[in-house]
Amino acid sequence: MRRLWPADSAYRLNGEVDKRSHPYFQDGGQPKPDLLVHQPGTGENYAVIEVKSSHAIARDIDKDLGTLTLFTHRLGYQRAIYLVYGADAPGAADRVHERAARLQEIAPFELWLHTTVGTAAAG
Repeated sequence: MRRLWPADSAYRLNGEVDKRSHPYFQDGGQPKPDLLVHQPGTGENYAVIEVKSSHAIARDIDKDLGTLTLFTHRLGYQRAIYLVYGADAPGAADRVHERAARLQEIAPFELWLHTTVGTAAAG
C-alpha cells in the first residue's frame, strides 16, 4: 500500500505507530489499530483500518470492531475500514456482520474483502 500511496497526498499511511507520546495512549491499555490514514500531529484523522484473516474468531472480531468504533467516536477518524483477507473472506463477511449486530453502539464501518493475492479488495 505504501508503494502505491500518492507522494503528493496530504495524508500518510501509518501502521502500528509508536503512540507512547500521545496522551491517549499513556497507560498502554488502549487498542492500537493496524493502520491509520492521517496527517500526523495535526488532528486531521481520515481513516482507521483493522486487518484480519477470514479465519478470525469472534473475540478478535469484537476487539477490532471496538477499536474502529473508539477511533471514529473518540478520536475523530472519518472512516472505519475492516479489511478481511483470505480465500473464504466472503463467508467471513457474514460472521463480521453477525458480531457487529450483537455489539452495542458500533460505529458504521466499511467491510472490505480481499480474496486473492494481486487483486484489489472489494468493499
